[in-house]
Amino acid sequence: MELWIPSQTLDIHNIFISPFQLQPSQKILLAPLKYIDNSIVLNNVVILSPPLEVIHHDPQIGRLILNVSNQHFFANKMQTLHSYFASLLCMNQQTYFGFTNPILTIDFFRKMIHPLIYNKRLTLFMGASSRTVQIHKEDGTIETGIQSALQQGQIIRVAFQLQGISILLNPSLNILQTLTEVPTDISGIINICKIRFQQSLRSIFMIKPEDT
Repeated sequence: MELWIPSQTLDIHNIFISPFQLQPSQKILLAPLKYIDNSIVLNNVVILSPPLEVIHHDPQIGRLILNVSNQHFFANKMQTLHSYFASLLCMNQQTYFGFTNPILTIDFFRKMIHPLIYNKRLTLFMGASSRTVQIHKEDGTIETGIQSALQQGQIIRVAFQLQGISILLNPSLNILQTLTEVPTDISGIINICKIRFQQSLRSIFMIKPEDT
């Protein structure tokens, strides 16, 4: 049985970053996450959110955007997680990247990590889990997989997994160059968020308005 961590009891300092591993595609470095609380070790970090309002859901690309403006404790904890990971990466540059000197700053890593929460919105990408996520409906029935788009204004709770953090590699650059290169998108806009949370969704719980 998989254990989920309610956001209210989540201790971000119990989340540990494993060494980065080159994925079979040879294009991504992935560092799996673990949750260690005393004698309990969870290889899957699955967080159960508080009730959140759906802002937008695009089933074509699996993107789900949720409003966290009324859940200040949850939003602050996710933002603190962002800073905590930046600190871990900075303090362990030799372990994770082989840098003999701590040449990159915490602020650098903070800017490099794509935020989970931005402008009071939590953005989740379902990926392949859109076909396996368990949908718990208001009437008590359960469906497997996303059958249709979630409606704007719908109140839900989500159990989402942070599988790890990843870096998209450039085969012509070493890891330091990959991290410090400043790319632009097709419109010329600078995008330096090169470290991303690998995510999946375990369950979605539909909530009746009177239950919120």
